[in-house]
Amino acid sequence: MELKEHSLICLEINLYMKAPNIKRAVKYPLIKAQRFFLCLYFFSIHFEQWDPFFTGIDYLITKITIVCYIVISIFGYTGLSSLKRYNKFILPITIIFLIQTISGYIYQRSNYNEYFSLIFFLSVITFILMLLQQTKDNLAIVKALDAFTWGGIFLTLFFLTDIETEIAHINRVSVFGVNHNLQAINLSVVLLIMINRLFNKVKTNKFINFLYLIFIPLILFFIASTGSRSGFVSLVIGLTIMVFFKRIKNPFTKINSLILGIAAITSLSYYFFSNEVIGYRIDDSINTGDLSNRDVYWEGIITLFDISPYFGIGETGYAYETEHMFGTYTSSHNVFLEVLIMGGLVSFIFLLLFLFRIIKKTYLNQDLVSLVFMAPILVTFLVGHPFGTRLIWGLFVVIISYEIKNKFHKT
Repeated sequence: MELKEHSLICLEINLYMKAPNIKRAVKYPLIKAQRFFLCLYFFSIHFEQWDPFFTGIDYLITKITIVCYIVISIFGYTGLSSLKRYNKFILPITIIFLIQTISGYIYQRSNYNEYFSLIFFLSVITFILMLLQQTKDNLAIVKALDAFTWGGIFLTLFFLTDIETEIAHINRVSVFGVNHNLQAINLSVVLLIMINRLFNKVKTNKFINFLYLIFIPLILFFIASTGSRSGFVSLVIGLTIMVFFKRIKNPFTKINSLILGIAAITSLSYYFFSNEVIGYRIDDSINTGDLSNRDVYWEGIITLFDISPYFGIGETGYAYETEHMFGTYTSSHNVFLEVLIMGGLVSFIFLLLFLFRIIKKTYLNQDLVSLVFMAPILVTFLVGHPFGTRLIWGLFVVIISYEIKNKFHKT
């Protein structure tokens, strides 16, 4: 089977197939420790808002795991020269962060002085370290996404046993109080990994395959219970890409695959539409164009652009202005609008440049997994904030570092 015929991700092949003709990861200091802490970080993403010791610290668990990963990466530092090929991805993100930080510092107001976004900063640092690690350890992101999948399974157990589970308005469920859309999108990626592994004949442990078969319907129920249309769209688009873009040479096999795939997607969509929690919200969006008042927020927030068109008002200005406009801090639920306000036209241009390069890289990869992961990435760009979503940075790395993995495979 050709490399390009594999989906989600040649990742899975490396992880579970012990092929002697595949070149293993290059040895460098602390490789196993760095890989372990990267996996621990990705596993912890599902539990980032859990505070079991009641410390009152936001994102306690992921702050700990991400700092551990950064520290061990610094001890295993081997030089940045290998990152030159990725400057076109790293520089736009770094410039956006710097502009927003400087603009936020300039726009400080009384009680609005948090101009430095620690989450954004740590995400950028981790993004760079992951790319650096991939150049020397081509199994790093493979193992990390595998750990992320296991994290999703454990999170589902929390949901099923009603541990730290909350029910908000219109019966929408969340574990640890995580944003419903964020939780659902994370779980949609978990499902895409599982489904690809099961139905694309990836040779893996039979027990794990059996476990996946058990948890797929349970996670589907979990996603539906969140009431998240974003999670639903990410999953359905990702599965549609799997079905229609999978390369199959035999025309009869291709036709059968399409028929089965379309039937599965239709059945899945019917399940979501008929679910009392998410079905109502999807139907409301189709019939009335309901966007959960996002359109109202967008109309108000866009007026803030006039304050500082070129370099924005930073996070401090955004918090100050939206709180006075809506009575509380209000997310735009759209990264394009938020970057335009916080960083002005300059940051907005760099954001478009970064996204264009990610899309271009996806096209050049000619790889199914890159296309599949573009579904949750684009959904997060449109209705969320990818720079504050830890998983999305990992998906960026999968797409950007594709040629590194390619070097280690026989096609």
